[in-house]
Amino acid sequence: MPRAHFPSLFCGKAAELPELRELQRLATQVYFRSGKTISSERAVADTVFGLSQGVVRLYKLLPEGRRQVLAFALPGDFLGMPFADRYNFSADAIGEVALRRYSRDDLTRFFQSSPNIMRLIIE
Repeated sequence: MPRAHFPSLFCGKAAELPELRELQRLATQVYFRSGKTISSERAVADTVFGLSQGVVRLYKLLPEGRRQVLAFALPGDFLGMPFADRYNFSADAIGEVALRRYSRDDLTRFFQSSPNIMRLIIE
C-alpha cells in the first residue's frame, strides 16, 4: 500500500494514504492569534487538536498564579489526549497558530479502528 509523508500531524512519520484522508475528513481547520487560549487545564476535553503550524505553550497554573511551562508543542504534535475526559494542562498560542480540531469521540473511534495510526501516536 502506498505511504505518504504527513509532517503536519505525525512529526514526519509515514501513515497510509486512506488513513490520512480519513483524518483530514474528521478535522476542522481552526486558527488562533498570538496569546489566545486554546485549552484550559481541567476543562472538559471534548476536542483534540493537531498542531499544523506555529508553536503552542503547554503549562499549568500554580496556586500562587504563576505559570509552570511544561513544554512547547510544535507542528505534528497533538494537544489533548483522545482518551482523557479533561485537559491536564492549559495551552496558549505563541504567535499565529493553525490547528486541526477533532471531536474526541470521532478521533477515539478512528484510532481504535486503525492500528497503524495508533502506533504512530504512541511513538
